[in-house]
Amino acid sequence: MSLLVPSTSLVLSMPLLVLLSLASCSTLTDPSSPEPPARVAAVESFAVYFADPWRDTLATFDLVILDPDNRSAREIRRLQAAGAQSIAYVNLGEAETYRYFWDQVDDDWLLGPNPNWPNHYYVDARAEGWRRLLLDTVIPNIMDTGFDGLFFDMVDTALPGLHPETRPGMIQLMQEIRRAYPERLLLMNNGLFLIDDVAPLIDALVVENVFTRYDFDNNRYVRTATAERERLVTRLHSARTEYGLRSFLLNYAEAGTSPDRAYALQRAQKARLLTFVSTVELDTIFPPLSPQ
Repeated sequence: MSLLVPSTSLVLSMPLLVLLSLASCSTLTDPSSPEPPARVAAVESFAVYFADPWRDTLATFDLVILDPDNRSAREIRRLQAAGAQSIAYVNLGEAETYRYFWDQVDDDWLLGPNPNWPNHYYVDARAEGWRRLLLDTVIPNIMDTGFDGLFFDMVDTALPGLHPETRPGMIQLMQEIRRAYPERLLLMNNGLFLIDDVAPLIDALVVENVFTRYDFDNNRYVRTATAERERLVTRLHSARTEYGLRSFLLNYAEAGTSPDRAYALQRAQKARLLTFVSTVELDTIFPPLSPQ
């Protein structure tokens, strides 16, 4: 998942990564502020899981974000029968060499490799061919599998300092997807710099690294600096108040008994935000933490 660009005293005994109560995770809001869609407001737990082996635990979450290439229509029906909403990963700002449609990607659309993720290439969303590939082939195939919505990754390709020239194309692509799928849930990963332009097009935010993150430069998991953490929490509450956008947090910790998992859960609870904690590969659903 190409998510990152250059740049405990209370422990909960729940299916780790995330079951904070709706009451403790709901954002403080002004009664007059816009409300998130009911399907988003009702979510009390979520997971992000991109590995291939099926996990029965996935059906215990209210919303699950999955790599569609690893999932079958039968598995999606199984989730939905259990009451879970299924959201499919789609990379708007990169082309990945391991996808089935890689041979349809034109070299002229590519802007160079993502140094953090092998086989990921930044792509120019202004390219009509790229947008048509997603809209005419990739996303219809996802929807045919039965997914309830989409998770937009790497809109951050258009970040200032990365490829800001692609910003108009990124916004246009999101507009085209919303027109094509007006009833589906659309979640945007990060992309806070675009929020004023795209808030009407999406149903919720997923934001990484608010409390813990993976440091690619030093190949280790670290806690987010206090100033950055506070800035992000403030911005997410503002997005809820201004646009009715609920935020789901995705934090990272190493497998095993890392204290960073409990730290991220505690911080999220204090901030009244819902979080899921996994490894940076998003291939893990941790067992419950024991009370301490």
